[in-house]
Amino acid sequence: MLILSQDKSIIVNLDNTSHIYIDANGTNIMCCCEVLIRLGTYSSIERCKEILQDILTAYQRSEENKALIIGDMLHSFGPREDKYKFTYTMPEE
Repeated sequence: MLILSQDKSIIVNLDNTSHIYIDANGTNIMCCCEVLIRLGTYSSIERCKEILQDILTAYQRSEENKALIIGDMLHSFGPREDKYKFTYTMPEE
């Protein structure tokens, strides 16, 4: 799954990410790849936690969708790509 940063300047591939976390200030969501990347800035730690939960849900759905694509291909229906979403865009505040 890909994540587009809040300011739309960075795309992160989760396959190359060790972890995503809320920084010590409780207002930034950070991503640790080879370098630290700020994915978004929010007003509170509660809002950051909501965003992390949204990312987790999107990731789980993307994994389910991968299984559906494989099933479609195995049954010769061909992938229904319009039904599968493999990106998450960091929301504005």
